Amino acid sequence: MVFCKEFKYVYDAIAFEKQVKGWGRKKKEAIINGNWELLHPLAECLNKSSHKNYVKEPFVSAQTDNASATLSVTNAEPPVSLSVVEDHQP
Repeated sequence: MVFCKEFKYVYDAIAFEKQVKGWGRKKKEAIINGNWELLHPLAECLNKSSHKNYVKEPFVSAQTDNASATLSVTNAEPPVSLSVVEDHQP
Protein backbone atom coordinates (compact mmCIF):
# COMPACT_ATOMS: atom_id res chain seq x y z
CA MET A 1 0.00 0.00 0.00
CA VAL A 2 1.45 3.35 -1.04
CA PHE A 3 -1.35 5.69 0.04
CA CYS A 4 -3.72 5.71 2.99
CA LYS A 5 -6.36 8.23 4.03
CA GLU A 6 -9.01 7.95 6.72
CA PHE A 7 -12.63 8.91 6.15
CA LYS A 8 -15.42 9.37 8.66
CA TYR A 9 -17.96 7.67 6.41
CA VAL A 10 -17.44 4.60 4.23
CA TYR A 11 -19.40 6.23 1.37
CA ASP A 12 -16.86 9.08 1.25
CA ALA A 13 -14.01 6.55 1.06
CA ILE A 14 -15.69 4.68 -1.79
CA ALA A 15 -16.39 7.93 -3.69
CA PHE A 16 -12.77 9.05 -3.28
CA GLU A 17 -11.46 5.66 -4.44
CA LYS A 18 -13.64 5.84 -7.58
CA GLN A 19 -12.46 9.39 -8.25
CA VAL A 20 -8.78 8.45 -7.93
CA LYS A 21 -9.22 5.46 -10.25
CA GLY A 22 -10.00 7.91 -13.06
CA TRP A 23 -6.90 10.03 -12.45
CA GLY A 24 -3.68 9.87 -14.44
CA ARG A 25 -0.37 8.64 -13.08
CA LYS A 26 1.01 12.11 -12.26
CA LYS A 27 -1.97 13.02 -10.08
CA LYS A 28 -1.77 9.68 -8.27
CA GLU A 29 1.94 10.19 -7.65
CA ALA A 30 1.23 13.68 -6.31
CA ILE A 31 -1.11 12.40 -3.57
CA ILE A 32 1.24 9.49 -2.77
CA ASN A 33 4.01 12.04 -2.18
CA GLY A 34 1.67 14.35 -0.23
CA ASN A 35 1.76 17.09 -2.89
CA TRP A 36 -1.95 17.91 -2.78
CA GLU A 37 -1.26 21.41 -4.15
CA LEU A 38 -0.20 19.86 -7.49
CA LEU A 39 -3.64 18.36 -8.17
CA HIS A 40 -5.19 21.54 -9.56
CA PRO A 41 -2.38 22.33 -12.04
CA LEU A 42 -2.28 18.69 -13.14
CA ALA A 43 -6.05 18.74 -13.75
CA GLU A 44 -5.87 21.58 -16.29
CA CYS A 45 -6.45 20.67 -19.92
CA LEU A 46 -3.36 21.42 -21.98
CA ASN A 47 -4.36 20.15 -25.42
CA LYS A 48 -5.28 22.31 -28.41
CA SER A 49 -9.00 21.54 -28.13
CA SER A 50 -9.22 23.21 -24.70
CA HIS A 51 -11.71 26.05 -24.35
CA LYS A 52 -8.78 28.23 -23.23
CA ASN A 53 -7.30 28.00 -26.73
CA TYR A 54 -10.52 29.09 -28.47
CA VAL A 55 -10.08 32.18 -30.64
CA LYS A 56 -13.27 33.83 -31.79
CA GLU A 57 -12.98 34.83 -35.42
CA PRO A 58 -14.72 37.98 -36.62
CA PHE A 59 -18.09 37.53 -38.30
CA VAL A 60 -18.02 38.09 -42.06
CA SER A 61 -21.39 38.72 -43.68
CA ALA A 62 -22.16 37.30 -47.12
CA GLN A 63 -24.12 40.46 -47.91
CA THR A 64 -22.70 43.86 -48.77
CA ASP A 65 -23.53 46.84 -46.62
CA ASN A 66 -25.90 48.23 -49.31
CA ALA A 67 -27.88 45.00 -49.75
CA SER A 68 -31.51 44.89 -48.72
CA ALA A 69 -33.39 41.81 -47.62
CA THR A 70 -36.38 40.80 -49.72
CA LEU A 71 -38.79 37.98 -49.02
CA SER A 72 -41.01 36.78 -51.80
CA VAL A 73 -43.43 33.89 -51.64
CA THR A 74 -44.71 32.27 -54.81
CA ASN A 75 -47.28 29.54 -55.26
CA ALA A 76 -48.50 30.10 -51.74
CA GLU A 77 -51.67 28.25 -50.83
CA PRO A 78 -54.31 29.77 -48.56
CA PRO A 79 -54.06 28.80 -44.88
CA VAL A 80 -55.88 25.65 -43.84
CA SER A 81 -57.88 25.44 -40.63
CA LEU A 82 -58.52 22.20 -38.85
CA SER A 83 -61.22 21.55 -36.28
CA VAL A 84 -61.49 18.46 -34.12
CA VAL A 85 -64.85 17.68 -32.59
CA GLU A 86 -65.18 14.76 -30.26
CA ASP A 87 -68.44 12.88 -30.32
CA HIS A 88 -69.22 11.29 -26.96
CA GLN A 89 -72.16 9.12 -28.00
CA PRO A 90 -72.46 5.69 -26.35
